[in-house]
Amino acid sequence: MPRKPKPPTFGPTLAALCGRAGLTPPQLAAAAGLAPSGVRHLIAGTRKPTWDTVCKLATALGVSTDVFRGPPQ
Repeated sequence: MPRKPKPPTFGPTLAALCGRAGLTPPQLAAAAGLAPSGVRHLIAGTRKPTWDTVCKLATALGVSTDVFRGPPQ
């Protein structure tokens, strides 16, 4: 039985959205009121975000939190 492909993880989605917005991770961190190291860890996948962090990132990026449920649109 074939396996379902896993959806992209949070990190690659965040990196793609960051790039699409024309922001560097430190710029995104500043816009979201987060530590630059925290954003780097999220992109690298070494840290999982809290819901509060997801909301802050979505607001800073001007997107819905729903975009983090699947591939960037």
